[in-house]
Amino acid sequence: MIKVNYDTGNSSGLGYIAREEFAAYGNRIGSIHIKDRERKPDGSVVTRPLGEGSADFDDVFASIRGIHYTGGFTLQVARGEDGDEVNW
Repeated sequence: MIKVNYDTGNSSGLGYIAREEFAAYGNRIGSIHIKDRERKPDGSVVTRPLGEGSADFDDVFASIRGIHYTGGFTLQVARGEDGDEVNW
């Protein structure tokens, strides 16, 4: 069976709502990528520190619990200055 990777930053950055996505295909989620992004008025999307973008993490985690997800997570924090990634 083929599963999808749910990406909190990509979805929220494009204006999608987690509970609607999980209702549509939550049982097909095989991995979850936690990050935050912000959609700019010009349509561009920029990675932001967790909690500073458009991701509604309360909705995301409620949706994850709602499907009884037991798979893996990948965490991606925002990129700071080159060479300073460990501090982020």
